[in-house]
Amino acid sequence: MHKDEMKGAAKEAKGSMKEAAGKLTGNDRMRAEGAAEKTEGKVQKSVGSVKDEARFRTGPCLRTALFAAMVRSLFKAAPGLARP
Repeated sequence: MHKDEMKGAAKEAKGSMKEAAGKLTGNDRMRAEGAAEKTEGKVQKSVGSVKDEARFRTGPCLRTALFAAMVRSLFKAAPGLARP
């Protein structure tokens, strides 16, 4: 399990509680914040799951190659960035 999965699950649970508290108190802002936080948690959990799967399916050499390709694409997308 990747750390993003755990953080996402915690954020999702916190959002659910906040959303429920907002519903109980009639506080629409708290309810909306809770729903947004719950969605953020689901997304973060999914990202962690994808990272974990990628780590499992690829060897260290392929991960390094994928990371290098990602860095190159970032520099192409933002030409103003200084190269390390």
